[in-house]
Amino acid sequence: MNIENPDGRSMSCLHDLHIDRLRIEDRRRLALSLSTECGRYVHEVIFDNIVRLSIDGFSMQNIILDLSVFTEREASFEFDRACALLGVDPAYPHELDGTGCIVLIEATIGAEIACLMSQPWQLVLHQISGNVRA
Repeated sequence: MNIENPDGRSMSCLHDLHIDRLRIEDRRRLALSLSTECGRYVHEVIFDNIVRLSIDGFSMQNIILDLSVFTEREASFEFDRACALLGVDPAYPHELDGTGCIVLIEATIGAEIACLMSQPWQLVLHQISGNVRA
């Protein structure tokens, strides 16, 4: 599986991946285990320096629709939704002071996740296994 960090804020390369597991460490780090539908190519995505986190609708099946990264205010539904989940004022998001960012993971089904981080974030997938499902 070849996944690259594309230019721009949308990372549709994660579309249709499954969130199999999440792990919160030290209240400032989130690790998501992602796999394809058949359970192959299991990767872990790390979010560090979390200031605020919202996980809404986690269920038995959690499929990613899109992932967006915001480093400044934007007039979009996705930005407004991320701010609403995090309790951030979308008109004046002082949390985005030039160093922080907001990440929104929209769901096709299941978990919608929003993270406010104190530092920039870049998509890095760490392969943790070749297959988790028999």
